[in-house]
Amino acid sequence: MRALLVLNGTCDEEFLVSSIRSHDILIGVDGGNEILVRLGFEPDVSIGDFDSFDPRNLKRSEILRFPSKKDEIDAELALKFCHERGFENVTVVCWMGERLDMIYALFGLMAGFPQNWVVLDSKKLRIGVVKEKAELEARNGELWSILPIGERAVLSLRGFEYTLERSQMNIEKPYGVSNVALTDRVEIEVHEGKVIYFRWMERPL
Repeated sequence: MRALLVLNGTCDEEFLVSSIRSHDILIGVDGGNEILVRLGFEPDVSIGDFDSFDPRNLKRSEILRFPSKKDEIDAELALKFCHERGFENVTVVCWMGERLDMIYALFGLMAGFPQNWVVLDSKKLRIGVVKEKAELEARNGELWSILPIGERAVLSLRGFEYTLERSQMNIEKPYGVSNVALTDRVEIEVHEGKVIYFRWMERPL
């Protein structure tokens, strides 16, 4: 089962609808339910403290309500739910926006789950975490950035304009910004630590 988590961030509606059609289970995370209802969808599961959405507007969803005073953000609760249910993988959409603190928190949450299990996706940008070795789809000329999660990582990069071989990268010197894919498959191998990749499907402004 492939799960789609809809958050309450900036959302390209055409991309969201396309994503819904390619996943098996739809999960609204608090205010993300408002986006879904507006587009005529009802999630299979709705999760959150519901400070941004009234779950009484839903008719058929399984509703998991949590107190507003808690140690987890709603996205964390949703990811834990998906992991406990044994879903094959999770795609998070509608995650971009002004809340850079929430986005930063998402990066940390992703690092706590198995490699390739969860990605952040949008029309322009896809983000994932690599802990060991990953061969990833790319397009010639695409812009990528690969950065350590935590203080440092030792990594190798292949299929990029700037290749690395067991090179150390510190977060205080993030030279992995703005690399370019040269093939339709790229390889990121992590020898120590963890890294996060940013694959720009469309060039940023």
